[in-house]
Amino acid sequence: MGVMRMIGAVAAGLVAGSGVVAAMEAAAHARVSGSALFGAVAGGYGLAAAVGTALAARIGGPRPAGVVVLILAALAAANLFVVAHPWWFAPVAAVLLLVGWRMGLRFGVGAPARAG
Repeated sequence: MGVMRMIGAVAAGLVAGSGVVAAMEAAAHARVSGSALFGAVAGGYGLAAAVGTALAARIGGPRPAGVVVLILAALAAANLFVVAHPWWFAPVAAVLLLVGWRMGLRFGVGAPARAG
């Protein structure tokens, strides 16, 4: 597999995952507050991991998908230092990121064979 394809897969997965996080946070801020807001954001992290890794896996296979979830996890960890979160947020977000990664791999790698 070409390096450019792998880089493209990571970039596409990150763009898709970041878009999911942004959409979930915007929707959550418009509709809920308090702990429910943080629950929606944590759910958005899991959904972002699923969408980003599925796209990256479909384009480039499991390695770029792993890179995508690692970068998303690093960004989520950095967010913990910028915004005050409830005590339960970090472990819930971590579990949802892992679940999203596994689901994304299942959907992405289990996809029909890629051309070329």
